[in-house]
Amino acid sequence: MTPADARQWAPLIGFGFAALFMVLRLSRGFKPRPVRPGRIWIIPTILLLAGLAVISRAPPALPEAGWILLMIALGAGLGWQRGRLMTITLDSQTGAPMAKASPAAMMFILALMVGRSVMKAAGEGQADAWRLDSVFVTDLFLGFALGLVCGQRLEMWLRIRRMVAEAQTAPRIVA
Repeated sequence: MTPADARQWAPLIGFGFAALFMVLRLSRGFKPRPVRPGRIWIIPTILLLAGLAVISRAPPALPEAGWILLMIALGAGLGWQRGRLMTITLDSQTGAPMAKASPAAMMFILALMVGRSVMKAAGEGQADAWRLDSVFVTDLFLGFALGLVCGQRLEMWLRIRRMVAEAQTAPRIVA
């Protein structure tokens, strides 16, 4: 396979993985799953450490760091919205928090994936004209992903904490 062939097939491979991800997510996404509030920060912590490891290899200059922080904030805002779209309930028997993806949350992720593909396609031809460095673009997407995951997890954690506190203070009706 020549490099030209690889560039031709790369988008199709990416869309194939995205489609597989969505099918797997849809097949199990609408069933309530238990959420452990104490473990909700594991994935964001791993992403933070990975992001710091990547960025530390080529630290950004001050203007670039500002753009990365802006992408983290944008990701956090969109992650917060995605977290709000998640359906969270307390199990009626155990009181354990349960979460399930709503159809709107799945459409939100699909829209983000399409938006990323559109931005990538629009930016590929303009990278030289805009004087964009591939490391900087990678750092921007890492910042966005970190903000997205942290924003979603923070919103879910706060909501679960509030729901559990309300359930503990609510009067119990004995049948």
